[in-house]
Amino acid sequence: MLLFRSGIKFRNVFQRSVTTLKKQRTGSSPIGKFLVVVPFLCLGLGTWQVKRLKWKRGLIRSMNESLDNDAVPLPSHITQQALKGLEWKRVWIEGQLQHHQEMLVGPRTVDGFTGYHVVTPLIMGDGRRILVKRGWIPRELKDQKSRDPASMPQGKVRVEGLLRTHSDRPWYMQKDRLSKDEFFFVDVNEMSTLTGSEPLLLVQLAEPNETTAAAQNAAKDGFPIAEPREVKIFNSHMEYIITWYSLAAVSAVMLYYFRKNGRKTFQQDALNERIEAMKRL
Repeated sequence: MLLFRSGIKFRNVFQRSVTTLKKQRTGSSPIGKFLVVVPFLCLGLGTWQVKRLKWKRGLIRSMNESLDNDAVPLPSHITQQALKGLEWKRVWIEGQLQHHQEMLVGPRTVDGFTGYHVVTPLIMGDGRRILVKRGWIPRELKDQKSRDPASMPQGKVRVEGLLRTHSDRPWYMQKDRLSKDEFFFVDVNEMSTLTGSEPLLLVQLAEPNETTAAAQNAAKDGFPIAEPREVKIFNSHMEYIITWYSLAAVSAVMLYYFRKNGRKTFQQDALNERIEAMKRL
């Protein structure tokens, strides 16, 4: 009878040891689960960055082509299909800027100085309203009264720039405080609704022969620094690709050694436990 009970006790200890070993081998421990997920997560993020790199290169190529071509007048009637083809194209419009509906987006930093991007509706001759992103001004010139009146032309003007449509606000960007006229993101749909404009944004380009020094000097009087006639887009997707794929490889190696060493450790623990159980018989 005593031998029978000892046999049952030994069998229970052995089964617990095997169960523990199987648990580690199948990666069901918290660390094991984490190391199983990480390589696939990093691999997925790296693949996503590959797609982003392809998109960014296409955008840069399209913008370079637009800057090389002559500006065309904004069509009087734009269908949704035509609108897709016009985005990032170089166009020009004529009309009167509505400075009383000006919206300042920011703060934004340019060359180490804090300021705001100026977005102003423009009424064209046919009555259409188009949003114009005129450029950047220093923070201390936020109040229109502090600027040179010439920086806010009242008559008919011609504006040349790149046409943009709506883009979604990033998830991390805070919402605008409309009651305080505080804008943190150029939300074309929101701004067009507020001003009665079409959901289009014309990003004004600097004058062909305007130098950076001249633009910065004029900005001291409130003249917005328009976008330069060259493509300057942040493109670090290749670095992100290398980073995520490297992390995927490193974490996969860590998972391999963890499972390999874990099996050895738990096999030894199970053996030691069986030996101790036999000693107690």
